[in-house]
Amino acid sequence: MEALAEILQAATAYILVCKDKRSGKPTAPELTNFQFYSTQCGFFDDTPRGLLAAAVQFALFLAFGWNLWICIPVGYCTTKAAPFLYRLVRNSAIYFFGATREAVHLDGSEADDWSATREQGDPPDQLQNDGMISQHEMFRHRPLSGPDNFRCLLLKSAKDKDAVIECELYHLGVDSPAFYDAVSYCWEEQTPTEPILCDNQRFLVTANCFAILRQLRRRRVGRLLWVDAICIDQTREGEQERNQQLQIMGQIYSQAAKVVVWMGPSTPESRLAFRYLRFLQEMMILPQRAQDWLMKRLLDKIVARKHGNCIRETSRRPWYSRVWTVQEVAMAKRGCCTVYCGDDKLNYDWMNLHLWSMTTYLHARDDYGLNDLLQEPRNNLRRSLRHMVASKAASDGAFPPRGIPHLMRFLLCYHSTHPADKIFAFYGILKEIGVPMPTPDYGVSLGVVYWTATLALLVHEPSTALLSLASGVDGRLGDVPSWVPDFRMSNHIMFLDGTFSASGSSRSPVEILNRRRCLKVSGKIIDKIVDRSNERLEVWEPPFGCTDVFDSRYFGLDDIHKFTPTILVLQDFIGFSFDVNTNLRYHREEGDMHQILGDIYTQGRMGLLALTGHDFAVWIGILMANQPWFPHADEESLEIFLQKAREDPEMKRRFFDDPEMRQCTQFEQWQILCAMKMNPCAARMMHLVWAMARGNMLFSTRERYLGSATRSLVVGDEIALIQGVKTPMVLRPVDTASGKRYKIVGPAYVYGVMNGELWDESNGAEDLILI
Repeated sequence: MEALAEILQAATAYILVCKDKRSGKPTAPELTNFQFYSTQCGFFDDTPRGLLAAAVQFALFLAFGWNLWICIPVGYCTTKAAPFLYRLVRNSAIYFFGATREAVHLDGSEADDWSATREQGDPPDQLQNDGMISQHEMFRHRPLSGPDNFRCLLLKSAKDKDAVIECELYHLGVDSPAFYDAVSYCWEEQTPTEPILCDNQRFLVTANCFAILRQLRRRRVGRLLWVDAICIDQTREGEQERNQQLQIMGQIYSQAAKVVVWMGPSTPESRLAFRYLRFLQEMMILPQRAQDWLMKRLLDKIVARKHGNCIRETSRRPWYSRVWTVQEVAMAKRGCCTVYCGDDKLNYDWMNLHLWSMTTYLHARDDYGLNDLLQEPRNNLRRSLRHMVASKAASDGAFPPRGIPHLMRFLLCYHSTHPADKIFAFYGILKEIGVPMPTPDYGVSLGVVYWTATLALLVHEPSTALLSLASGVDGRLGDVPSWVPDFRMSNHIMFLDGTFSASGSSRSPVEILNRRRCLKVSGKIIDKIVDRSNERLEVWEPPFGCTDVFDSRYFGLDDIHKFTPTILVLQDFIGFSFDVNTNLRYHREEGDMHQILGDIYTQGRMGLLALTGHDFAVWIGILMANQPWFPHADEESLEIFLQKAREDPEMKRRFFDDPEMRQCTQFEQWQILCAMKMNPCAARMMHLVWAMARGNMLFSTRERYLGSATRSLVVGDEIALIQGVKTPMVLRPVDTASGKRYKIVGPAYVYGVMNGELWDESNGAEDLILI
């Protein structure tokens, strides 16, 4: 069934490519280089030979039925012989009829936009595999002849898997019918160290790229590939070329015969995961009820065998976290995307169909699971964007109801080496669905990149959905308006605002004013900040822009600079909350203060980790165990869990028996954090509070509300509800010659306001000018 699935996938791509052939485009570039010319037909080599082998096997089955002792040997021999015979006939026909009749001599003049030219002149002589690549001079790219041209590499065949990797570069046009495969992979912050030969010159690639080339290299025929690290000039002198190539990146992937996803080398865990996924793929031909039954049985077996970590390891490969891979998959032809993990391979669509449901069912997650909340939107974004591209092609712009700004919010989930890639990586998709984005340019400042991109999105679809991502008054983007989103802010999960509706179901038109520096939105000021927690204390957090909310049973206990400020800030939060408690509007109305404080500290997300007010009470008792003034301090629980930690073999080895770490155990803050981690409920609550408290502080308002927001707020800032924004916004009033204006400070969680309690449609809204 796996072979049949691959044949169906190839047949789909075959039909799509033949569609271009019937439209009148040339069937192959006109070249004198026979090896390149035959590679153009290599796609047609793979597909018909697979169809031929499948037809023969099916005929044998009809002829012999279940006589497997005859069917299997004959079918096996046919499968092995058919590719060789077909390739021999095909290449002979190309050589004797196609190449001699259609070839023309290229004299160095510019080729047509559909033809291909060699990167460095004549084909190089065959080199002996003597391991002396270092003797060759370093490769330098020849400039592209036009803005719609790009390079493809011809990966030469080799029977020896360890042979030197050799390739040649050719120039193609975006309208070229060359049947190349586009590779999607991640650099993983690797530096080019592995040498290959490119046009008989030395070229350094990353270890990941080197592994891809070795995996995709064929034994007897070359293969035409597009690999960004080789086909685009990555040197400092090639910045202008990179800007130009970004504009056609979407076309490169959309016109590729196949997109090859490289997830990295295989491991024992990934091989086992691919076996399970391959089994589910082969069962796709069965009725849905049978599929569901088999899925349930398989998942039960995985749990019984304790193989859930294999699924988790595969689903958390770095490829899923890189921003560029979203566009590369979304632009691929439907059914023409194959995932490689070492020697294992699967169809991307079918693999993705099962991988996330398996991960969710098996609870194959981190210790506290919050990272998986960041993982899931990545899959949703890929699906949504693929749907948007398909809908645009089918019905001229039928977009999902949430719109493009909502989807752009999920950029926070992804890593990128260059911060500007958070925008540039989606240029091809946005261009495909009709959003007129500015030309990518790595030479301008990051603030200008985010500013101009936001303006383009607002012109296409006026919406306030991105305001909760505003860079605010911190000035990390330079001299840009405070309402410009900072897509690097991936170290908080405030973007998960789907459960809130502070401004009801209203939608707000946006008007761009004053030379694109001001936004006019509709909303109303509801309150003013009158007090805040200690601004000198700050929760420890990873570097700005870090995506993962990493935590584990031992994380944070090995560094005094992590556990000390974190515990001190959270204790200050408790003290601030109890100081203003008697003055709060909902103190007597709601009753359960633990539930209220839990919602404020976690910004209403306790349900994400199945936590309750009782769990918050346990956590707060341990947190304040060393504070005599606190009425609910639980010193007894603290001692119980500390004793449990001393008896834990791993905890004992790491801290209590280690002379260097033993001194940490004497700090009160360490003991509190350690006790929390030994209690499962308190550990999950601590993880969630820490994740939401990073970069935030508590505040109280004039109308006696309590909330949390960014540490940039000051007393006197105002709370506003803006139409179309699901969370309240902290605004800073500024008096100007043109009247009152507002700078955005950031989004806020205000208990008692998040579900539209203070929003009144009949009362109307005023115009707010954001600068």
